[in-house]
Amino acid sequence: MESNITIEASLAEMKKFFDSNKVCSVRYYKQIESGLFEAKIRHADRKHYLHGTYTIPQIIAELNSGKGAQ
Repeated sequence: MESNITIEASLAEMKKFFDSNKVCSVRYYKQIESGLFEAKIRHADRKHYLHGTYTIPQIIAELNSGKGAQ
């Protein structure tokens, strides 16, 4: 499943999240303003897509929680 979200992070945090994380695959990201990125992430199937604005720790917590998992 892929979700289009906005991420609040520094450029260094975003590069690290793109290169390696254990909860999702960041397919694409683009800086839309300082500290704010538009991103497409691929993650395990859930009942609902993610949407809105998240920090990286919030994304990790949401995807690890299993909330909404099928």
